[in-house]
Amino acid sequence: MARSQRKSRAALFLLAHTSALLLLRQRALSFSVPSPISSVERFKRLQNQFDLRGTALVSNGKGKMVTLSPTEAFFLGQAFATWVVRQQQAPAPVTIAVGRDSRLTGPALSYSLLEGVEAVCGSDAVLDLGLCSTPATFHACLDPPPGLAVAGSIMVTASHLPMDRNGMKMFSRVVKGGLGEKEVSEVVALASQLYEEQHGVYPGLDLPTTRPHPQWKQAHNLLPNIYGEHLAQLIRNSAANGQKWERPLEGMRILVNPGNGAGGFFLRVLEACGADTTGSFNVEPDGHFPNQNPNPEDPATMKATMEAVAAAKADLAVILDPDCDRVGLVGGGGKKAPAGFQPLALNRNRLIAMAAAVVLRDHPGSTIVTDSVTSDGLSRFISRRGGKHLRYKKGYRLVIEKAQSLPDCWLAMECSGHAAFRENGFLDDGAFLAIKLIGEMACPVSVLTGGGKMGIAMPTDAAKGKDLSALIADLDEPVEYAEIRLEVREGCDKGVATEHVLKAFEWVVSINSVWKMEKENYEGLRAKVQEIRGEKTGWLHFRPSLHDPVVALTCESELDGGIAAMLGTLIDGGMLDATNDMVDWSSCTEYLRGRRGPRSL
Repeated sequence: MARSQRKSRAALFLLAHTSALLLLRQRALSFSVPSPISSVERFKRLQNQFDLRGTALVSNGKGKMVTLSPTEAFFLGQAFATWVVRQQQAPAPVTIAVGRDSRLTGPALSYSLLEGVEAVCGSDAVLDLGLCSTPATFHACLDPPPGLAVAGSIMVTASHLPMDRNGMKMFSRVVKGGLGEKEVSEVVALASQLYEEQHGVYPGLDLPTTRPHPQWKQAHNLLPNIYGEHLAQLIRNSAANGQKWERPLEGMRILVNPGNGAGGFFLRVLEACGADTTGSFNVEPDGHFPNQNPNPEDPATMKATMEAVAAAKADLAVILDPDCDRVGLVGGGGKKAPAGFQPLALNRNRLIAMAAAVVLRDHPGSTIVTDSVTSDGLSRFISRRGGKHLRYKKGYRLVIEKAQSLPDCWLAMECSGHAAFRENGFLDDGAFLAIKLIGEMACPVSVLTGGGKMGIAMPTDAAKGKDLSALIADLDEPVEYAEIRLEVREGCDKGVATEHVLKAFEWVVSINSVWKMEKENYEGLRAKVQEIRGEKTGWLHFRPSLHDPVVALTCESELDGGIAAMLGTLIDGGMLDATNDMVDWSSCTEYLRGRRGPRSL
């Protein structure tokens, strides 16, 4: 009997031990699936122009290959540290900081990066920022924590992308901003070289996760305390409201929806200035992103936030993406909102217009640089205020770099909610834009009320300043907007397909008397369409997608049924027949299905 019991115990032990090993192996494989490729391609495939992105986790049984694991992070950490040291004009100790958003793979990738930094510069060079935002990580270079000369920093984030993705954004004090495409390519090439020289061995790897080292310096208070207090002071300075200077937001209810990312700290910023944040949601960091897509542009995210504003009778809501460099707003009616009041989505062209109104008050005649898909109504809005609108390219870094090259430009902004102000070092910071506009709400003499530099008397009712929509009362808005993705067919080159589409588009424009090609096209081609009676306008814009094998078609119309009419004209003009072997027009024909309106325009 005793012998039988011993055998049973042994079998149970083996079963438990085997199960534990299988579980450990499964967790390890979920983080790092082998990928038999060259060392050059291993890192090159991660580069996405100005940053790095890859699949960091196998989830939901999708079977995707992991391309960004702790191994890649370790060698990228070595490469970045090497690059930063080489940029120093004179030999000097360096500190390199690493922050992360709430993604599940963030800690392991961050610690692996820091191990790479330590391998090159020693443990004194390592600064772990913990949960952080992209602007705060950059801010660590511009205004480092006391006693720390931060020469470079990396933010581990994939912005609003799904939970299985992750990436890195790199910053340097020498370049006074984010690394450009050329600099990122240099870091990637260095990582490939180091990987080759060291045979891809990551000695510190501790699956299924890596651990911080006890000798590393930490500044986990950077985001909530140091950077958060910086933002609070900016609100106070902007509001400049005498007796309420410390708490200028008293009497306001402002909700925050940080999408379970790193933006929960923004509640403390607002509360420190006196705001009531009751009704805020998705506040706790959760890398599963269990609720809405953490994207200020996402319709479901905007809808949920509008419903929260209505339920809480809030004055405003702030939507942040996981790393807080993008923002969207929702305007509310406050406690005195009438029954049936509908909150207003303040994003895309509306958000750019609000920012432009403030900038053009403070910097008359400024150029406002935006991406290529902003509206004609926005151009007229900027022009009426004496500004110049430069519609540039898609890609927030491209927009910022163009703005930096223009001495009279004080604002660079994308429809996606990326915004960068000259006064803030052209740091891409969604929270900064939010506090700029919140400050206008709190100030008794602001651009909202026509006061300040406009020389108009202060209002008798300070509450009038709470309605941000007053900033854009004269913004001409389209009746319809659509973005249609024409997938490049398998086996076709995106560049060649785009060229054929653009040539076909030029032909259609040339044979239509009410269609005219825009004079300045920095990206793809954009044509303006005049309605027959000349009362309403619309436009179409074809461009290659930044990241996907897609030719994007963006349309806008001030006429009901105008987009269907314009798409009908494209098809009637032969575009589908001329390019259907290279791009798939099914998304266009699907849009037309069931829609009424004239066949062509």
